[in-house]
Amino acid sequence: QYNALLNVQQATLDKLNDAVAVFGSDGRLRLRNDAFERFWSLTSDQLDDAGGFDEVAGLCRPLLPQAGLWAELGA
Repeated sequence: QYNALLNVQQATLDKLNDAVAVFGSDGRLRLRNDAFERFWSLTSDQLDDAGGFDEVAGLCRPLLPQAGLWAELGA
């Protein structure tokens, strides 16, 4: 059931045109859609290796280098 739920959530995210990333309570990246990868010019491999919010933010920061924004989002 858990895997089925994840598949449904992923399919729903993939239908969105907006860039979406979902982080768990532990800060780890749980789901993201293709629009997120395209928007931030990232690859699946980069995001798979990133793990947590700080790592993902580090990948995104070159396109939006406002440190305060990332600190606020990560809080």
